[in-house]
Amino acid sequence: ITLDTGAPTVTLTGPTDVVTEDFTVTFTFSENVTDFTADDVTVTNGTKGTFAGSGKTYTLVVTPELGKTVTVAVAADVAQDAAGNGNTAATTFEVQAGSVASEFEKEEESIKEDIVKDVQQSLQNAVTANVRLVREAKSRFIASRSSVGGYAGSNNVPFDVDGTAVGTAMRLSTNGTFFGQVGSDDGKARRVFFGDFSINGERNGSVTASISGKVAWERQITDMTMYGYFIGGEVNQTDIKTTFTGQQQGYGLNLGAYAVSEVQEDVFLDGFLSVGVGRSELDMSNDVLSLDGDYQTQSVTLGGALTGVYDMETYELWPEIAFTVGRTQIGNADFTGRAYGLVDNTLTLDAGDVTVANLTLRP
Repeated sequence: ITLDTGAPTVTLTGPTDVVTEDFTVTFTFSENVTDFTADDVTVTNGTKGTFAGSGKTYTLVVTPELGKTVTVAVAADVAQDAAGNGNTAATTFEVQAGSVASEFEKEEESIKEDIVKDVQQSLQNAVTANVRLVREAKSRFIASRSSVGGYAGSNNVPFDVDGTAVGTAMRLSTNGTFFGQVGSDDGKARRVFFGDFSINGERNGSVTASISGKVAWERQITDMTMYGYFIGGEVNQTDIKTTFTGQQQGYGLNLGAYAVSEVQEDVFLDGFLSVGVGRSELDMSNDVLSLDGDYQTQSVTLGGALTGVYDMETYELWPEIAFTVGRTQIGNADFTGRAYGLVDNTLTLDAGDVTVANLTLRP
């Protein structure tokens, strides 16, 4: 007489890579069993399909819920061998069901970081350009008050480009500015055209380039006050080299006004206010997910400064206290994503807003 007391074991096998459609799980018992049906299989984050098999081997088709981890399990004692011994519980089978949305959700923080970093740099550049515009206008205003035979601003300044280029084994960069001025005969009005540009290349082949320019019209309305207004634009391209690689292209338009006034002898107050709109387009990818999308921005910048002018005979001291504030609302960035052979054009990321503020004292 042979006594059979050994419980049959069962092994679950299936795809090892991420799945995006129906897949098959195979149940292999250590010996022939009976009474094993689809009802004996527990599927989480998936739907059971066709069940087939007999003896030692059975199969079940599973439809996954994309973006989730699908698990398949078999409990103990759901099938019996010829001696009536119930099976042991199986090790749970798991597989990741991929989707574009789930991959996008995993990378949201990295994508947002790339967007915010670029917007913050663009906002700081806009504030810096406005400060430079008003500071140079203040210099023209102060110079005009001490000029002989009219305003210093009446002189025309030919258009000029000035820049530098620096090259190292790791980096090649070019930065510069351009400026031109046309003044009225009486020196009380002028048109100023100025801007800056930069091209930075890295050894890894990435290139970041930007150019911005403004046209400003200013007029001296009294001996104590000058005001101006301007319109400007910018174009930039940034190579993305983080967890994603790709490019970001941006376009912007801004307009604003500024003023300079002598509030008391040798003390000058100036300020500016500007608004701008922008649009950026992204094309980026990693090993799994590729994205192309765009977002729009609305920006406001303002600033002011109080400057003293002290004549020391051979030189002047210009102590200054100044503040600047800039804020850009980014809002939603919309993307079309591709992963695992799937396409999803409903992806959206709320990138929020960016604020920069500076308080400076120039002794």
